[in-house]
Amino acid sequence: MRLTVTLAGTCAVWLLTSPATAQWTMPSSTASPPPGGTAPPPAVPLCPPPPGQPPPPGGCPAAQPPPGQPPPGQPPPGQLPPGQVPPGQASPGQPGPPVQSNVPPGPSAGGLTAPPPMDPGQTQRPPGQTEQALDDAKEEDSERGLSWFYIDVEGGFQHVGLQTFEVEEETLTAGFVESSASGGYVGGGLGLRLVIVTLGPRFRVGFFDNWQLFSIGGEVGLRIPLGSVEPAFSIGAGYSALGSFSGVVQGVNDSINISGFDIRVAGMLDFFVTPVFSIGAGASWEFLGLTRPGVDISSLSTQEQQDLEADEARQKVLEAEGSGYGSAVSITGRLGLHF
Repeated sequence: MRLTVTLAGTCAVWLLTSPATAQWTMPSSTASPPPGGTAPPPAVPLCPPPPGQPPPPGGCPAAQPPPGQPPPGQPPPGQLPPGQVPPGQASPGQPGPPVQSNVPPGPSAGGLTAPPPMDPGQTQRPPGQTEQALDDAKEEDSERGLSWFYIDVEGGFQHVGLQTFEVEEETLTAGFVESSASGGYVGGGLGLRLVIVTLGPRFRVGFFDNWQLFSIGGEVGLRIPLGSVEPAFSIGAGYSALGSFSGVVQGVNDSINISGFDIRVAGMLDFFVTPVFSIGAGASWEFLGLTRPGVDISSLSTQEQQDLEADEARQKVLEAEGSGYGSAVSITGRLGLHF
């Protein structure tokens, strides 16, 4: 019996150590290739495995992205993930971080701090309706700009009635001077202009057959710029006087002195040929309040006294004071310079 066990163990050892047995029991990658061919490639487990089969030991390795592409779930290089805001910027609907300024803080006193200076790079706000209207008016005007001074000369036709509002003519003129006349006149004015308001003196001299009418005074005017056309209105007042009398008795006429005040209203329409030169036409009306002091008959020469003795009534009127209220109407042409 011991012999049988010994033979059995010897056979088992021989089977385990025999090359043929080892080649039959462990076919692997170490087996020699078949004659005349190459060795088959090693077996690679399938990942993911087919349905119904377990994954290989250790699991499937992670898939590698192609060259130049980011891994799955990551943004391309240079881009932020969705929903992430770059540093220094505020998310939508949230206030941003305070802007750091290089402007030094303003001075402070008593707990109050002066406002910081304006940023030179701050953009201006768009123009409003008022600014837009001014810009449109500037494009449509005559580009004359503002005028500060004016000077003009005028002339035309004038009719004067010394007794327009006084029935008794001899009260003012004592019958020695004609009380109404028509003729030409010349005049001029100068002054300041403040946008649409003018202020300055004006004078006129009217030339008539028997006398001349002088007037000088100040006036205030209103001008309405309408491009190259400019309506103007004015009101003025001043001193008026009659002179250079000629009548029946020359010596008596030289002794007569008639003067007083005048109030004038005028309307003009000026057309600007250039930004500084204008041509205009208009009309004016004046109210005259004139007085005549009495004449001392004894101061006249002997010949003048003898001439008056024949008309005692006129002599009494001449010795007394007289007054009257008249008017003057003028048609005017004007040339002006504006600076």
